[in-house]
Amino acid sequence: MKIVLPVMACLLVAASAAVGFLSYERQNGRHKNDMARLESACSAVQKRLGELDAQIERRLEAFAEVVAGHKEFSLRMLVENDRSSPVVTEMAPQFMKPMGFGVLEIVDSTFTILSSGHFPANRGNSSGEKVRQLRDAPALCSETIMGRRELTLQSRKRFTIADFPFYAVGGLPVDTALLGMLSPGGSVRLLLHADGEYLGMDSVASISEIKDNHIIVNDQTFLCRRFDLPAMVDGNAASLFVLVEK
Repeated sequence: MKIVLPVMACLLVAASAAVGFLSYERQNGRHKNDMARLESACSAVQKRLGELDAQIERRLEAFAEVVAGHKEFSLRMLVENDRSSPVVTEMAPQFMKPMGFGVLEIVDSTFTILSSGHFPANRGNSSGEKVRQLRDAPALCSETIMGRRELTLQSRKRFTIADFPFYAVGGLPVDTALLGMLSPGGSVRLLLHADGEYLGMDSVASISEIKDNHIIVNDQTFLCRRFDLPAMVDGNAASLFVLVEK
């Protein structure tokens, strides 16, 4: 009996250690799987965002080439100085949708809008600081579209006609449809924070800080990683949250 009791105690300790080890291994395995899922989601989103930026740049460059080579546009602008000619004013509206844009304008060297596809009444107005601050790489900025302020992703392309500079400015509204395009789908959701608002969910009643790659949004826990996007044209910060359902 004196021998049996120590042996049983050793067996119990060994069994407890084995159970603890298996539990640790299961938790560690789940953690590794969660991190792999989160990393895969983030890589996919970043890849799609890069492709979208490149697509906007290519299309805008193509539009700038069309305008630069349009003989009637050049004639009306540089010879006749007729900015109200339909050839000038209807250029952006004519090409906006066929080229896949939601926002498109032609701006002169003084940053005056010559033609606007998304808001024709903008013609003759100043584009303000937007065109001055935009570059070839797309950036977030607020835009008035048919009287409403909306968040957009825009780029600009400088071109010349007889050495006179002009700018093609355009891009896409940032909405739930666009965020859906950037997401690989499945259990992955995107939440954009810009201009003090969240976009990507019907509403965000509550949101926690990110802790150990986890966040709680509307009482639901997600795996999460946040990317700080380039500052908006107006200088405000913008962040993209990649959320993966547990």
